[in-house]
Amino acid sequence: MASFDDFKTARRWNGFNRFLQVVLAISLVLSLNFLASQSSVHRRWDILQGGRQPLALETQKQLEAMARRAPQETNTKEPWVRIYSTLSEVGWTHDEQVSNIKMLRGQLEPLLDDFLYTARRTPPRGWLSVERVDRMKNAGVWAELVTSHHGISATTALVVVCKKRYKIINIEDVFRVNKSGELDAFKGEEALISALLNVTNEKPQVVYHTVGHGEMSPADTGEDGLSAFATHLQARNTVLLSLDLTKVNEVPTDASMVLLPAPVTIFSPAEAEKLGRYMRERNGRMLAFVNLENNDERLERLFFDWGILADKALAVDNSKESLDVKGNMLVRVDGRGHELTRLLAGRGVLAVRRPRAVRFDQGSYPDKTLKVTELVFTKGDASQSWGERNYQRPRPYVYNPEQGDIPAPVSVAAVAERAAGLSMNLKFPGGRMLVAGSGSIVGNSLLNDANDNAFFLLNTVNWMLDRDQSLNIPPRPLPEYMLRATRPDLNDVAWLFTLLPGGVLLLGGFVFFWRRNT
Repeated sequence: MASFDDFKTARRWNGFNRFLQVVLAISLVLSLNFLASQSSVHRRWDILQGGRQPLALETQKQLEAMARRAPQETNTKEPWVRIYSTLSEVGWTHDEQVSNIKMLRGQLEPLLDDFLYTARRTPPRGWLSVERVDRMKNAGVWAELVTSHHGISATTALVVVCKKRYKIINIEDVFRVNKSGELDAFKGEEALISALLNVTNEKPQVVYHTVGHGEMSPADTGEDGLSAFATHLQARNTVLLSLDLTKVNEVPTDASMVLLPAPVTIFSPAEAEKLGRYMRERNGRMLAFVNLENNDERLERLFFDWGILADKALAVDNSKESLDVKGNMLVRVDGRGHELTRLLAGRGVLAVRRPRAVRFDQGSYPDKTLKVTELVFTKGDASQSWGERNYQRPRPYVYNPEQGDIPAPVSVAAVAERAAGLSMNLKFPGGRMLVAGSGSIVGNSLLNDANDNAFFLLNTVNWMLDRDQSLNIPPRPLPEYMLRATRPDLNDVAWLFTLLPGGVLLLGGFVFFWRRNT
């Protein structure tokens, strides 16, 4: 009788043990899923690039800034911003088209996950949502989108909605097509962050560029055009508009910055006065490029008021490391601790053509509210680099200090910033001006080159527009990754994933029969 009671007790304990195992297993699964949903607990690593996030740092900072602008009452059920992924193979008939759509979705889906993951790291939680809309499975949602958002078509990849504002991103916006008509680059991150900035900001910042003096033009797609620079600004929710100073009484009140893109002819006294009044009375922001051929004394006087001297001297550099393979001159960035060039100081390189010397004007009036910093210099030493006064004579040039040649290193870009006032040792943000000695720095041919021109200029624009959260963040191209595997490689992978589970199954069966027979 005692043995029967012992057996009965053992069965009860075994049943209780199994019950506990089931409860603990379920608790483990639920706990792991809960922890995985908490951004403060888990971390995700991008093994392809060795960083925590595959998104560019600038994109992350922009998303954090958007989260701070989001209404505090927003939540996962009522998000502030919705992203609809609408790309589908439905409606495409050719096999090649269907294959391309699948490839495009394969690029977009991870990008959307990255945006959503990054957005959830900054409160309020749930301000951004991502919804995949399949035209067959979500026919109702698709029909509502098409009805309420004009412009959606079969080529629409994404729709970004914030309240009543929306932006449609088509296939051609996220993929670059080469001259042969083939897709050769993915630019989804730039297109998506641009759309988010567009719908979450009430209005974009406005940059005016002067016209009527032979300046570089945003409509020009040639080597000396500004179309690439305009595209970069547009992607950052900044509009580039023309400014004819002969037709207005003053610089428009909505101007966030004025751009002087290498004017050739001189400004009239009235035009120069309007620019000076904008800088002086409205704490204006100006980005000026002045070529060596520019002889506008009124502009030079404007720069003089800000402690900058655009010298009539050609920056010469005969050192071996001063030329790139295309014959462009390379200059180094070294802003002596200035926030504009902190990341590039000592190692940044800009490409430029025929730069003139631009430096701090030692003869300018003393001004405690003004700070001038020389940012970009020639690379060669005193025996190889100088500022040539007599640059109109034929080469080779010879350094001659008696003729006023400027000794190395020669500055070719300088920045001035003026505090709006000094009260109780408190400095208030005032006007800012950067002058560079060549328009080629911002031209299409050099802006997107392998050097740091784009980073330097976009960092300057962020600084001018008080976008401090985006300062000193290097732009990162989006790479494409491809797994190259031969048929034997795939067979090896198949055998590996077949033998391992099969071995575990055989081992489990052996243990089961062994325990049953003993």
